[in-house]
Amino acid sequence: MYKVFIENRAVEFVNSQNIDLNLPGIDARFVLSIEADLTEYLINLDSNACFFIHCQDPRKEWERLFQNHQFVHAAGGAVQKEHEFLLIRRFGMLDLPKGHMDINERPEIAAEREIGEECGISALIRRDFICTTYHTYFYMDHPVLKQTDWYLFDYYGIDKGQPQTEEGIEEVIWMTFPEIKVRRNAFYTSVQYVLAETEKKIGDQSL
Repeated sequence: MYKVFIENRAVEFVNSQNIDLNLPGIDARFVLSIEADLTEYLINLDSNACFFIHCQDPRKEWERLFQNHQFVHAAGGAVQKEHEFLLIRRFGMLDLPKGHMDINERPEIAAEREIGEECGISALIRRDFICTTYHTYFYMDHPVLKQTDWYLFDYYGIDKGQPQTEEGIEEVIWMTFPEIKVRRNAFYTSVQYVLAETEKKIGDQSL
């Protein structure tokens, strides 16, 4: 699946034969710049809706539209302790801990390291791979495509964690899935997607 989050909105590349043309979207032939040409469509799109780029070859169009983006690889995780999950608050938004991978670092190792650094907890037990997300942003006026690989961890310790304030993290929070759903709009759309995929992985254990 070729999905990317732009301006906190989900954008998916799909084969023209597999899409309802009544859904919000655009033909890839009319897109020269993934950010500039989509902003006017995305700004008025409901944050829970998905915008579709229809094309004959999603992979080819993905490569074309992101060829001039700087690529950044990151990793993060959802940490479960009994029926609660580890969250952070950064810049006023709820989020999952994540960060850039070091050179030659495996993503699952980077995810565990970043959780430890950002939340001040250790002795995590990796359970499963959750999903991969992509989102774009600008750094020094240059477009960036960030890939984040997400992993599910268990935690059996008693430490509630400490926020890494030098990274702008204001608070470490533990929440159940029912509590997370009530606060849905406090999360970035991409993180909402990761949490939904996490819930699929754990099934009824979340409730």
